[in-house]
Amino acid sequence: ELEKSLERYYYVSEATSDAIYDGNIATKKLLWSNSFEATFGFSEKESSFKQHLTRIHAADLPLFKRKTFGALRTENQNTWTVEYRIKDNAGCYRYVIDRAFIIRQNGQAV
Repeated sequence: ELEKSLERYYYVSEATSDAIYDGNIATKKLLWSNSFEATFGFSEKESSFKQHLTRIHAADLPLFKRKTFGALRTENQNTWTVEYRIKDNAGCYRYVIDRAFIIRQNGQAV
């Protein structure tokens, strides 16, 4: 079942033009889909949360932190949506609407 689920995830991420990423709280890593890489020009397939924050426009960073970290800390909240600018690999800012689904174990975001 896990293998089938991973295969479906792979095909969905390849079929969409959406920039998909997965964040792991324990490792503090972000893993990017090929569409994320194509959209923003990042050649690496993963980044750290800390590195991602450095790419967010300074004027948008407080809102981003409030929305995302607030959602992660709120036990009964399982999503967030936030609009911000992120710097691509060429140094240009792009507007994104970041929608996330939070996976929890025993009430804690994972």
